[in-house]
Amino acid sequence: MQNNSNIKRMVTWALLTNMLILVGLGNGTGFMVIVEAILIPLLLNDTFYFSLSDTYAQLLPTAALLSLIGQVLMIISLFRQSKLSQALLIVPGLLCCYGGLLYLTINAGHNNEALTGMITAVPFVCVSALLLYNITSNYAYKLDEFLQGSERYHLPD
Repeated sequence: MQNNSNIKRMVTWALLTNMLILVGLGNGTGFMVIVEAILIPLLLNDTFYFSLSDTYAQLLPTAALLSLIGQVLMIISLFRQSKLSQALLIVPGLLCCYGGLLYLTINAGHNNEALTGMITAVPFVCVSALLLYNITSNYAYKLDEFLQGSERYHLPD
């Protein structure tokens, strides 16, 4: 059970470091969690779309949405008791958070705001890399049984 609490602690740190990535907001900076809170009215007004060739301010809502989806998946994994179901929620959650980070920092070479986001994302990248390593080293046999089709994991017909 110690490994499970270690995984939960690392998920919590990954969540916190992802929420605290600095992003440019108008004439200042703010945390990703603020942009995620602002995101809901944007979704309701239909001013939300995907495009990689836009400005930083237009890329920000999409990055926040991907990050929010990943955070929700990781929060749900904290309440799962099964190690396999935890791992099957954490990995896609981290991938969504990485997608949001990539979307946010796609123009880091041309934009100081995106560069700031990339630099402040270093703690998240380190924690999430440790988390992925811990998951794969501890749960690899369970994932292999699931993918191989062990009778224990078969879905009822």
